[in-house]
Parts: sequence; structure tokens; C-alpha cells
Amino acid sequence: RSTMFDVFISYSVVDTKMAEAIKNTLEEKGVRCWKAPENIAPGQLFEEAIAAAIPRCKIMLLIWSVNSQASDQVKRELAMACKKRLIIIPFRIDNVVPEGTFEYYLTSVHWLDAIDQRQIGRSLDILLDRVVVNPPRYNQQIKNKSESLFSMAVSRHSSGEFLSSANLAAGN
Repeated sequence: RSTMFDVFISYSVVDTKMAEAIKNTLEEKGVRCWKAPENIAPGQLFEEAIAAAIPRCKIMLLIWSVNSQASDQVKRELAMACKKRLIIIPFRIDNVVPEGTFEYYLTSVHWLDAIDQRQIGRSLDILLDRVVVNPPRYNQQIKNKSESLFSMAVSRHSSGEFLSSANLAAGN
């Protein structure tokens, strides 16, 4: 059975020191983090390890910088995390506006700002609260809603009740 993680840390290799500091802070509080290259087994392909890790996480912490904006790897990780319905938390360390693919994925997502060194501690506290104290329930809510809609459809089908234009017009 695969190990589950709370947070997948996505970052540009140029921002490694910041990624390591954030990972250490989260792990000190009991948050299980996945971060390359530490969690990649010797001899394992990076792409294979990352593709396997993302679905085993609840949250993607995207360390956002001018370097992330330029990283095709970060772009692929973000796309996969969205496809797998992870909660995306951008942690902005540079004042850079997302463009292209990043703009598409990040337009409606709330950011944590750590552009100013004085904001880092506060933003990490907010992040810890989100991950440890009030963990996300997004994936479970979607799963429950999907299962509920499926059960309702099966029940209606089994009872001979089908959706027709008359039923839809009547609000049934």
C-alpha cells in the first residue's frame, strides 16, 4: 500500500532553500510532505515518482516565484494536481503575476503571500492552520456528492422513474 501525504511541494529547483525551509517547518508540526528529490528512490525516474506521488497527496503547495513561472516541470505538476483534484495553495515568494497556463490554473485560487520576509511567518501559520487544524475536505465532498448522485440515478432507474422533459419541467 502506498504511503499517503498531506502536502506535495512544487517548486523550481532555483528555490530549493525556501522549499526545504517550508518542508521542515511543516514536518516539525506533523505534516507529511512529499518533495523531490528526497522522496524519490534511487534509480527511480523523476517523472514516474512525481506522477505516483501527486494522487497520494491532499494539497499541492506551489512555491510561486519568477522561477516557478519559467519552469515547465512546475507547470506539469500543477496540471496533474488539478486533474487529480488536489487543493492548490500558492505560496508567493516573488511578486510575479501568473501568465499562460499558470494564469489559467491560478486565477481563482487564494494566495498566501510571503513576498516580504515579515510575511513568511504569518503565511506559514495560516498554512499550518489549513493543513493541520482545519484539514481540507474538498476531495471527500466531491466523492460523497458523486456517490450520492450515482445512488440517486440508480434508484430512479431501478424504480422505473426516468428523467423526462415533463419531470424536468416539474422540477423532479
